[in-house]
Amino acid sequence: MKARFKDLAYRVMPLWVLQATLPRVMANSTPFKTQILEKQVIFVHVPKAAGTSLKTASYGERRVGGHRSIAEFAAFDADRTKRFYKCCFVRNPWDRLFSTYSFLVQGRETNKRDRQIARTYLDTDFENYEKRL
Repeated sequence: MKARFKDLAYRVMPLWVLQATLPRVMANSTPFKTQILEKQVIFVHVPKAAGTSLKTASYGERRVGGHRSIAEFAAFDADRTKRFYKCCFVRNPWDRLFSTYSFLVQGRETNKRDRQIARTYLDTDFENYEKRL
């Protein structure tokens, strides 16, 4: 499922619709990875807010869970989501924007979506980037 469609679906579709469809459509894509089940902790990873470091410290691996929303966890297993401890970290929005800019300028570990954002909004300096957003 494309990232934009998935993001939109979590925002506009009622939970009962997600619960009825996602486990069937995305059966191999459950957010409940082994490490999450063992720790009984759901960490909602907000991009550019130290999530990779926190996931590595918490789960022992950096690629556990991805950038999943709490709605996605609930769609796959509402009871487990309710029982498990849930947490996330946020960051000062200005610092996060500058961090995103720096990440895109470096061009490391970018995915298709990041490259599209960089082509559309990235100029030579941060001030132009911020204005174009």
